[in-house]
Formats: sequence, C-alpha cells, structure tokens
Amino acid sequence: MIQQIDHRLWFSLNGALRLCLAKHGDLLGNRYPLVNEYPKSGGSWFAQMLADSMGLPFPRNRLPMFADSVLHGHYLYSQSFKDVCVVWRDGRDVMVSWYFHKVVGNELSSAKATNAVVKYLGFKDPNDIQHNLSKFIEYSFQEQIQPRFSWTEFVDAWLDKPVFHTKYEQLLSEPEQELKRALAWFGCNNVSDLEIDNIISNYSFSNQSGRVQGDEESSSYLRKGVSGDWVNHFTLQSKEIFNEYAGAHLIRLGYESDYSWLSGQ
Repeated sequence: MIQQIDHRLWFSLNGALRLCLAKHGDLLGNRYPLVNEYPKSGGSWFAQMLADSMGLPFPRNRLPMFADSVLHGHYLYSQSFKDVCVVWRDGRDVMVSWYFHKVVGNELSSAKATNAVVKYLGFKDPNDIQHNLSKFIEYSFQEQIQPRFSWTEFVDAWLDKPVFHTKYEQLLSEPEQELKRALAWFGCNNVSDLEIDNIISNYSFSNQSGRVQGDEESSSYLRKGVSGDWVNHFTLQSKEIFNEYAGAHLIRLGYESDYSWLSGQ
C-alpha cells in the first residue's frame, strides 16, 4: 500500500501523514522541507529539483518516509509548518492546467475523481475546454471539494507569510537563480553551479516528457510546460468569471497591474 492506488482511503491516509510530518516531523528528529502550492503551479517539479540539490529523497506518489525528505502538498497556512516554500503561478494558467488535470485526466490523476467531476458538471465533451472552462472556473471557486479551498483563499493565506516564495514563471526563465535562492533559504550552501545545472537539466520538461517545451499532450501530467497558455483557452466569459473571483489577486501577485487584460489591451 506504499505506492499510490486510485482509492479514496489511500489518498486520505497519504494526505494525513504528510500533513502530520510537515507540522510535527521535527519531533521525530527529522527534517521535512515542504514545497507547498495550489495544485498545478509547478510545485512537484520544483520539489524534485530541491530534493536532489539537498541530497534528500522525494517520496512522490507513495506514502511519506519516516526519515529526512522533501514533502509536497497543498495546504493553507498554519504556524505549525516549518521549512516551507510556496510556489506561485498565474491563476489563469492554474485554471487551465487544473481543468486538464481534473476534467481531461492524465496518468497521475484519479480516474474516479475525474469521471465524478465530468458527470457533476455535465460536460458532454471534456476536451471542449473553451466551452467548458467558464463553468469549471466557477466550480473551482465555489464548489470543489479537493482541495477544500480556492486559489484566492490560498493566496490570502500565504502571500505575506515569512516563508520562501518563488514563481513558476521565474523557475522557467531563471531556474538557476531560483534554485540557488531556495537552497540558501534552507541553509544548503554547498551545491556547486555544475551540480545545479545538471539537476535543472535532468528535471527539464524535455528530459522528463520526451517532448519539446510547448509541445502539448493534453492527457499527460506534463502537458505543455509553458506560462501564459491561458490566452489560448479563455473566452470573454471565462475572463469575466475569473476576474469576478480573483482579478484583484492577480494584481496583488504582480501578474497584472490593472484590469486591461479583460479587454485584451
């Protein structure tokens, strides 16, 4: 039962153990740096690079280890968390990637959960993202049960907290700089530039997916590996609904300076 299985009990147990270790693992004498994100913000990718750079295991898609290791999760703020990195991403890109994960599905998503969402939202064609996206955005802010909080609630919970902050977009454009900043934050200063370059190369989109960055495979967890893809999927209705719930948060995070993006100006 260590490896991931598509069963609610497994996901519940895995989540509970990870949350406990992230908050109280130091009581075991272990260290558990936590890479925390709203889903589909690049956290898994960054956790892989961080773990390799720190010489720690990254127990992914399996139950966590009772030993020093990097954890990855989707949590709201708690003072009990220690060693936290938060990965941000443009919320519009989050909605697109989250749609593909929750509605289209991939090798790492739960088929049962995907089918349940498609049925609940009444989508006749899950691949018709432009037609479906506005309804999915409203669902993600109002009704979804996993996670039990919206992207805006996540932003409100973490934005001003004294943890390490990075952005998916910066990880794409300046991975060496961001990885070095993270390692310094976590007190790991003995990693050479060559090691960092090799780690970044090992976990690049092309190395992990076998495709050129930007070459889309809609049913893959590693779908496209780019930023700004939301412009290819958002309709005017999608823009208006997202703005209603989260337009101000885009500005707070620095992704927009005003609301002109709604008209494409």
